[in-house]
Amino acid sequence: MGEFTIHIDAPEGTALEGMGEETNRLSKEIRSIEGIAHIQTLAGAGRLNHGHLFIQLQPLSERKVTQDQVIARIRKVLAGHPSYKPSITMRTALGGGEQGNFPIQANVRGPEMDRLVDYSMRLGRRASPNPRRASTSATRKCTWTSIVSVPLIWASGCRPSARRCD
Repeated sequence: MGEFTIHIDAPEGTALEGMGEETNRLSKEIRSIEGIAHIQTLAGAGRLNHGHLFIQLQPLSERKVTQDQVIARIRKVLAGHPSYKPSITMRTALGGGEQGNFPIQANVRGPEMDRLVDYSMRLGRRASPNPRRASTSATRKCTWTSIVSVPLIWASGCRPSARRCD
């Protein structure tokens, strides 16, 4: 598909102008990575200290690297900026839903929000140490039926294993 988004969060209190400078600085850092055709930045997306970098790759027939290879190289650059709290979401044929098009995500449902949050956080902690997994996160959404979403990003070639969270 050749498109994905980098999400970054600057420290609380960062002004919109400062967030614009951060997204532009990061764009310049990754622009030279092989396979990238275009980068569009957006600062203040929903919050003043949040930004997006929309990445479009060269057509597959014109590049020698896969999307996974480009993302792995970008993750190395992002590792030098831990204060950004970066994440990458990819377009996927499976669709993504409300959590930003994560390739794999789990929605844990039930009547007890505190218990759902506890299960989700434990699942995230168990998933995070695996070096083959790129990133995990948990978000909380309150509706008539309580839902806690746990988006999971899997590194290339990795498959999730089914395990209970107890």
